[in-house]
Amino acid sequence: MTISTKWIWRSLALLFAVGIIVACVVMAHRQPDAVECRHLQINITDAEEHPYITQADIITLLRNADLYPIGRRGDDLQIDAIEQCVRQFDPIRTAECYQTKKGDVVITLTQRQPLLRVITPTDSYFIDTDRQRLAIRPNTNPKVLIVSGRVSEKRAKTDIYDFADYINSDEFWRSRIVRMDILPEQGVVLQEAGKDPAIVLGSLKGHKTKLRRVRTFMDESGKMDLPQYKELDVRFKGQVIGRK
Repeated sequence: MTISTKWIWRSLALLFAVGIIVACVVMAHRQPDAVECRHLQINITDAEEHPYITQADIITLLRNADLYPIGRRGDDLQIDAIEQCVRQFDPIRTAECYQTKKGDVVITLTQRQPLLRVITPTDSYFIDTDRQRLAIRPNTNPKVLIVSGRVSEKRAKTDIYDFADYINSDEFWRSRIVRMDILPEQGVVLQEAGKDPAIVLGSLKGHKTKLRRVRTFMDESGKMDLPQYKELDVRFKGQVIGRK
């Protein structure tokens, strides 16, 4: 065999080896969008703490939008469209979607968190922890402060939100105050759980000081349940008036 012939065979062998290496690299890094989706994994990271939506809600959402991924591959899978669809769902705060090399589609999301529920003569909705309106969902009843009366959405997002946030952060009041009624004559009236008396605040201005007076009154009375009173009025400076 001549030198030129040997060189040709060596070159061909080298090209063959390079081709095999390239093919292996391509297979190892094959894009998942060419793989058929066989499983859908939905991770609701705060589901136990805030049971507001379910995996079934997300599946229904994708089916209605003709984006359900099972059995799809390639361009028909539309990973970006799935992520955008989930992000636009009102109860969703954050969402991320991707496909694994095995073809599974994974959706990881967090929910918006209701802080208070507003009930007016003509409307009902939540205000979430970002001070945004959140629609009421069927078959969901998160334990949040209820606010009733003639309340504007603007006010629900400002001073009423601030009050609800304070109540939610205070261990003593969080378990006691369940409702806030906005009444024409008395102003703000807080309804406590069980047989505890209502608390007439009047205005939300200085609510922390007013509630401290109520707490002191309860401690000094030695009767935390205070069944003999129907309401405790703290509208007047420095006073707690108990009415039977």
